Amino acid sequence: MPHLLLRVAAAAALLVALPAAAQTGQVTGTVTDAQTGDPVPSASVLVVGTTLGSSTDVDGRFRIDDVPAGDQTLRVSFVGYTTRQVPVSVAAGRTATVDVELEGGAIGIDEVVVTGGGASVQARRLSTTVESISPQQIEEIPAIRVEDVLQANLPNSQVRLSSGQPGTASLIRSRGVTSANLSTTPVIYVDGVRVDNLNTAAELDLGSGGAQSSSIADIPVENIERIEYLKGGAATTLFGSDAANGAILIFTKRGAAGEGRLTLETEFGVVDGTRDFLRFQETADIVFRPGLVQSYRIGASGGSEAMTYSFSGRALSDGGFRYGNENRRYDLRTTLSANVNRATRYTGTYAYTNNAFSRDYNANSGFGQFQNLETGDFDRIDTLSAVAFAQVRDSVRTFIDLLDFGFVTNRFQTSQQLRVLPSPSLSLQATAGIDYRLADSRRIRSNAYYIQGGFAPPGATDEGDIALSERRSLGLTLEANATHTAEVTVAGLPISFLTIAGGQVFRTDDSQLYTFASRVTEGSQSINNSAGAASEDFTLDVANYGVFLQENIGVRDNLFFDIGGRLDGNSAFGEDVGLVFYPKGGIAYTVSDEPFFQRAVPRSVVSNLKFRGSYGAAGNFPTPFANARTILVESFDNLPAYTFDQPGS
Repeated sequence: MPHLLLRVAAAAALLVALPAAAQTGQVTGTVTDAQTGDPVPSASVLVVGTTLGSSTDVDGRFRIDDVPAGDQTLRVSFVGYTTRQVPVSVAAGRTATVDVELEGGAIGIDEVVVTGGGASVQARRLSTTVESISPQQIEEIPAIRVEDVLQANLPNSQVRLSSGQPGTASLIRSRGVTSANLSTTPVIYVDGVRVDNLNTAAELDLGSGGAQSSSIADIPVENIERIEYLKGGAATTLFGSDAANGAILIFTKRGAAGEGRLTLETEFGVVDGTRDFLRFQETADIVFRPGLVQSYRIGASGGSEAMTYSFSGRALSDGGFRYGNENRRYDLRTTLSANVNRATRYTGTYAYTNNAFSRDYNANSGFGQFQNLETGDFDRIDTLSAVAFAQVRDSVRTFIDLLDFGFVTNRFQTSQQLRVLPSPSLSLQATAGIDYRLADSRRIRSNAYYIQGGFAPPGATDEGDIALSERRSLGLTLEANATHTAEVTVAGLPISFLTIAGGQVFRTDDSQLYTFASRVTEGSQSINNSAGAASEDFTLDVANYGVFLQENIGVRDNLFFDIGGRLDGNSAFGEDVGLVFYPKGGIAYTVSDEPFFQRAVPRSVVSNLKFRGSYGAAGNFPTPFANARTILVESFDNLPAYTFDQPGS
């Protein structure tokens, strides 16, 4: 009898399930670039009015199951392309095939961008400018550093090279007064997590004549899929006080559904320094050399609609174009994305970078041989005899080889995201992440080094020194936001609403230690073998928290009103400041969509004409601890002396 009951129950369930299954069908197809015909991987394909959707695989293919039978509309979008809505007729129990071509190229009014908190919005709705760097643009640039990509694609920002030596990055200035040594670097987010963006000298850095180490140089270009840049007040409302200089949003590559793919890539090359701006061409003959560059990459991606994965790794060896420069680097990154249920998707990224390099002194130092050669410390090297030139060459190279100036950086980043779609009009997202960076540097100048450079007499035994510097930076990010869309018709006039609300908390812990040992025993690499050592430390803990609300109202899909604000708090504000409010507002009007304009001006003459105006308030963090009175202790006559270091709030 129990077996009979089970069979009856199974049959009943099958009879109930069959009609339900018979009311749905499947939609498949491909998404390609309209100009090149190449597949567009990771494009979003959604069934309008439902929570059903998919993303394209590496071949541009997609598949959506359980689509309700009847006439449906697919919304196909990808950053850098114009969004398209394509009708499709779905028959019960059948498969409908739709092939979609997306128009790409320059930023258009229909391009989809991410403006904060992971919320996607069409550029036509924005009253402010969002610079977008597409995957195609990144691939077309032979860049090995992030700032190279920015320099080629952000015309309104200044990206100036500070040094060509390993581990350095360009100074980024987005607005305001410029300086030869200072930058106004925007805040940088990688997959929704704020990361250390220091690209000037740290508080306790080892000086090397202007060749400043950079945390931006740790971000590998080959893992970047696209970049977006928000400016000034528009960024402050979404990302807080520290975003007064703008925000750079970096999105890394994700896996796409489809067959598993494994890629292997090897590159060999030679790098050499340019001679275009040298005073003496002979300078290059002395300090430049051809450096062998080797790069090995491995990548794997694939998965199904329920789960996708991506893995990439790279090993780089750069011999350097200049004596004293070598670079060895390892990068690993993996991404996993999976459906928790029909309405919830999880995405996690993990990245590790190990970067080790050696460096010589830059031109802004008396130890810098490049400067000494170019300024004539060795007389006019272009007039020296062959014998005298060989002596200078050998002396300079020996001096550089005697310097032990090494840097090692280890960096770990992770981003954990959970996106929930409770309804077609509501999207919820939460992000948590860590950015941990450990940078150690060591500089050993032996007695032989000082003697070779002429800074100590021959036979000197008490000139050697060792300097050690370490910096540990830990950044924590917590963020949650909600995006809601709605459409109504008032007196025959279509009106749309896009509401974004959210909150963010991030904390930065920066700990630095500097140690200098003098009169080091010749040949020693330890500060223990010295006449004495002195140390100083630096600690900085800053926490920021804020909530924001932004409303975008559209009329006829060509007139948009943007209003929003952010309430921001920071541990450095102090009681006299408290919370700070940053408002913003704007209007965007696409005149070229008006019938009267289209009748008067052919599309071939003016394809898009958009007017916009905006207002926004921006701020920045005060000097940390400026709100607290602090005491500085210094040595005077071998006794501690106390002075006011900070007057307080």
